[in-house]
Amino acid sequence: MGGINMKMIKKKIISLILIITLILGGFSNNSIFLKLEEVSAASLNQTKATINVGDTLRLHVDGASGSIEWKTSNKKVCDVDGTGLVTPKKRGKAVIKAVINGSETLSCKVKVRACYTISKKSKLMDVGKNKYSNYSSAYVNKYTRDWYLFRSHLEKLEKLGGGTLIVKKGTYNITSVLCIPSNVNIIFKKGAKINKTSNTHTSKFKASKTLFELVPVSKYNKKNWAKKYNGVKNVKIIGEGKNEINMNYYHQGVAVTIFHSTNISISGISFKNINEAHSIELDAGKDINISNCKFSGQKGSNLSREAINLDIPEKFDKTWSACDKTNNDGIVIKNCKFKNLYVGVGSHYYSYNNSANSQIYHNNVTVENCTFNNMKKFGVHALNWANCKVSNCTFDKVSGGKGDVCGIMGRGSQRLDCTGNTFKNIVNSGSEKGFGIKVVDYELGNSSIPRTYPTFVKGSGDEETNYFEKSNNYENVATKAECKIIKKK
Repeated sequence: MGGINMKMIKKKIISLILIITLILGGFSNNSIFLKLEEVSAASLNQTKATINVGDTLRLHVDGASGSIEWKTSNKKVCDVDGTGLVTPKKRGKAVIKAVINGSETLSCKVKVRACYTISKKSKLMDVGKNKYSNYSSAYVNKYTRDWYLFRSHLEKLEKLGGGTLIVKKGTYNITSVLCIPSNVNIIFKKGAKINKTSNTHTSKFKASKTLFELVPVSKYNKKNWAKKYNGVKNVKIIGEGKNEINMNYYHQGVAVTIFHSTNISISGISFKNINEAHSIELDAGKDINISNCKFSGQKGSNLSREAINLDIPEKFDKTWSACDKTNNDGIVIKNCKFKNLYVGVGSHYYSYNNSANSQIYHNNVTVENCTFNNMKKFGVHALNWANCKVSNCTFDKVSGGKGDVCGIMGRGSQRLDCTGNTFKNIVNSGSEKGFGIKVVDYELGNSSIPRTYPTFVKGSGDEETNYFEKSNNYENVATKAECKIIKKK
């Protein structure tokens, strides 16, 4: 037994010597290190994803070189192009594969959420205990049917955790509020129109002021359900082709209300005919994008009503929204057109943080490549905004409002960058004046609360970048402002 053990020990020693020799040889010519570099593992940026129709998913391979071929296991559910861009088509599951140099395969499991398409002839959907298809004429009549059609499908999407609602061509008469939950896309096809109506013609429920509110219907009556930025997330309202949301001058009627929401996108919608209200009420929003929309038509005596209003949730009548004074942060308004309105984009209400003894500012607001035509009061009213930018916009004709009228009013705003804008025909009658840009501090009417003092910052590029035609250039009446106008001669 002892001899056998000695033989085994000798074999192990010899093997160890050989291994050490190989390693040392590797160190001498770097062959081991070259091998390690060559076989570094390739990986996909995502191995599973859940998306909606109307979204896209960008996949890419890290740690690989050579050719990559993209494949889908189910073209009916989603497709993938040669760059790894995944486009969902319908509800279902598919596996997206990246084949590297014809051999190694990486996979991403993709789930596409539910997708429903509705038209004027679509049936109402039953959702749990709510058997909408069996509702009597006491509830469903020709004035309320379209509302029930939308409501039933949006309620179903809430139950499923999200999805897409495609709205086909037609005029849909909506009497009451429609609740949009998280992870939902609403796509209005060409010719789809939402028409605000004022009478349900039933005693069961009345018409509401708001058309769309970003809140699950199951949480609508839950007090303070949405706080900070923890409300509805990941919603897109998309217009494809010519479509509109017409408020029909419904008194204080708002087309879309966004409170405490994150990652919201509205694009390609034409908003029309507001009355003493806003097209979009935006409070406590984070990462909100509004693009390629049109806003037109307004009446009423209150000239402070903006088409897009940035506000603070402090004194509102929405049960589900906490009045916690959360500001807006990361708002982008781009490539939009504003016409025949009092104010295009802005705020009209300040809010104060008592514990910190300071003002609350809307942060990181960008208004870019927009046109403002025939405004009565302001194109942009930057009231208590901070770190914001208004760039490459055209303001043509601002007149008729009470007091001075302006293309851009900077009231108490901090670090407001105005670059590359054009101001035309900013004029008013009598002793009232019109200014391309006006900067003032903001007094709150309470001696215990300090004024807010504005500051301008210079934009990038040429210092003289704004153009003024038939307009007073700029007025600074802020008592402690450090302001710089950026003017093109």
